[in-house]
Amino acid sequence: MGDSTERFVDQIVTTADERYAEARSFVERSNETPRHHDVLPPSAARDAALDADVLPPSAAREIRALRRLVGLRLTGKYRPHLDEDYGVQIETVQTELSRLRDRVERVREAVAEAETLGAVRDGIGWSGRQLAERLAGVTKDNIQYAETGGYDRSRRESLARRARDAVLDALDDADRRIDALDSRCDLRYYRVTDIETVPNEGDNACEWVYDVTVEPTNTFVSQGVVLHNSISISKAGINATLKSRCSLLGAANPKYGRFDQYEPIGEQIDLEPALVSRFDLIFTVTDKPDEEEDANLAEHILTTNYAGELHTHRTETSTSNYTEEEVETVTGEVAPTIEPELLRKYVAYAKRNCFPTMTEAARAEIRDFYVDLRSRGADEDAPVPVTARKLEALVRLAEASARVRLSDDIEVADAERAVRIARHCLEDIGMDPETGEYDADMIETGTSKSQRDRIKDLLSLIADIEDEYDEGAPVDVVIERAEEGGMEPSTAEHEIEQLKQKGEVYEPRTDHLRTT
Repeated sequence: MGDSTERFVDQIVTTADERYAEARSFVERSNETPRHHDVLPPSAARDAALDADVLPPSAAREIRALRRLVGLRLTGKYRPHLDEDYGVQIETVQTELSRLRDRVERVREAVAEAETLGAVRDGIGWSGRQLAERLAGVTKDNIQYAETGGYDRSRRESLARRARDAVLDALDDADRRIDALDSRCDLRYYRVTDIETVPNEGDNACEWVYDVTVEPTNTFVSQGVVLHNSISISKAGINATLKSRCSLLGAANPKYGRFDQYEPIGEQIDLEPALVSRFDLIFTVTDKPDEEEDANLAEHILTTNYAGELHTHRTETSTSNYTEEEVETVTGEVAPTIEPELLRKYVAYAKRNCFPTMTEAARAEIRDFYVDLRSRGADEDAPVPVTARKLEALVRLAEASARVRLSDDIEVADAERAVRIARHCLEDIGMDPETGEYDADMIETGTSKSQRDRIKDLLSLIADIEDEYDEGAPVDVVIERAEEGGMEPSTAEHEIEQLKQKGEVYEPRTDHLRTT
């Protein structure tokens, strides 16, 4: 096995380049590294917003396809590689390719000597269905009938010739694909572990600059041996990372594993306020029993599993009695309305080609919604409903709505959609359950204004009472006076526990409180 690293550096880095010595040092380390653990990585084609034939197929998938093509049974050896998204060791690939080449030659010899349709099919090891799929206008029943002596001699000979040509074409295709897979074995693959997009400025600025970190020899790429116009500093105790700008989609369990409908949602999201406040939208997913919905979900999951079982049984068992039509029928029932690959391409196209601008009507819709919400917090004691960050979020949502339509104009319908989504989010997690009013603090701090005022009053009450008692303010006295001030006893007990957990009050002795 060769190592393409040296060839790569020889063609990319010139001797006059100040980074040439570093590149050659990397080549030497690469040449000294044994290759028996090298693998062909799984394909990224299914994750790319590109045509499927732009990137090579995964080695495991291609080997399985080649085994089917030349009439070899599937053993299940490479199924874990596909299920777990593993690569295949290069030595294993080359051993398998050697077997496939031997198989191609044996089949070619057997088919050349075959005189009947049955002999041709036996030579390649195909089923009647596999052969019929390669012969236009022929079904498996036609093939079975001809092999049992049906039709006249002329037609049987014609089918035999067509079958022989189809097999030879398949073997030629197998040769090409084997060579293509073999050529990939000569490459040395490095795992990309980090991609950071950074702004680039100055005379050498270009549209995109990629700075890729490759472990453990990350200096080869990230220090600019191949890529240019990017700087990574890690010298003399100075470690600098350039800023990255990207969108973030996060998913997490609530603080206690399940949302409590009787507690403020903000308190159950265990993230720092500075981080939570930067999310444009936050949605809660709750698990509420519903007989109809549960039945639909159960039916969908069971049908999906059944489709997978049929497909596995058909592909992995040589004596499977399930037809392809049966598998396709069940699979079609659970297939998504929009194929994932098509959706990826659609999103990528919209991102690259649509740059919408806001119409005056859309601007007015967003402005009126924002100003109306803010006006609710004009009273001195009223909570602040939303911050300016929500206005920026509305703009981004409206832009996204226009992009989904592949439009360059943000229209009123886009602004209305953004407002509707934002309002739903605010009602879900940004509303104070005590007052029924929007409160930005519910999201950004997890504590509503009413709760904050209650805590302030309770702290002041404890401070006043503790001066009356040598051992601190008795808890029962604090709760009694809080009740006189209109606070529910259970609420007072809850807030006292919260204050103790936060360290704002402590117990000098049991059931007595002092402020810190």
